[in-house]
Amino acid sequence: MISRRGFLPLAGGGLGWSLLRLALPSCAGAAELPMFRAATSAALLADVNVNDARAAMHSWADAVSTVTGMHIDYDRFFFCAPGQLVELMRKSAVHAIGCTTREYLPLAPYVEPNTLLVDITNGLHSYILLVHNESPFRSVADLRGRPLSLYHNQTTCLAMDWLETLLNASKLEPGERFFSTISEIPKLSRTVLPVFFHQADACLVISRGFETMCELNPQLGKALRPIASSPAFLTSIFGFHRDCPAALNAQFRTALMNLTKTATGKQLLSLFQSNALATRDVSVLRSAMTVVESAERIRQRYAAGKS
Repeated sequence: MISRRGFLPLAGGGLGWSLLRLALPSCAGAAELPMFRAATSAALLADVNVNDARAAMHSWADAVSTVTGMHIDYDRFFFCAPGQLVELMRKSAVHAIGCTTREYLPLAPYVEPNTLLVDITNGLHSYILLVHNESPFRSVADLRGRPLSLYHNQTTCLAMDWLETLLNASKLEPGERFFSTISEIPKLSRTVLPVFFHQADACLVISRGFETMCELNPQLGKALRPIASSPAFLTSIFGFHRDCPAALNAQFRTALMNLTKTATGKQLLSLFQSNALATRDVSVLRSAMTVVESAERIRQRYAAGKS
């Protein structure tokens, strides 16, 4: 049996349900079942045991198969790199993708914009830049030339983009120039605790994760303070190919959204730290897309000046 603790990083979550890398091939028999293929980004499995993920997806596949009457092959298009996702969508090889919001931009031309599946509660994350109360750092400008620890997780896919816009607003250099080093750390505790113990100057993490750590250890909240915080962004989505037949789109969305109505579905949603899923149009990603596009313009401007 897969435990929630064993499967998920502390305060991770996001689009856990999109860890389904589903593929629905034709079935032998008198009646051929509908075919539905989906790909999942490797980024959604950060800090997750791959074998546990496969086992959990098997449970999901069984549940969805029961609802839809589809035979589900859950072992294809799993753990795809960003380039693979783009190629699969470009060739119309899959009907849908689960990915981080950061990965969505190059995929946007192929994604149906009116039927994105999102977790509008657990999928929203804001970022905080933390320093120690006893440190001399009072603003982001004070961190020039200092090392930065970044919590590396699917939930922080937009963290550096937001930080670039923050630095630019203060007329500071992009992150790769401003900080002496930027270290990506896959464990939240290993990102935060060195700042607490004066072994690191600053860290960039998700606010929900830090709040959870403070509930377990109130001393963290007393010793550390944020010098900057971001708006909340959706960090993951499940989207359908523009060429996906409307009937398959509707059938699959209904199956996932109806999981909240069954005991098995609720258990699975709990396992993946998701709440009720909702269908939204692409406007739900506007703030995330804006910060990514702004950060890219900043990087390009400095790269042009450097060359």
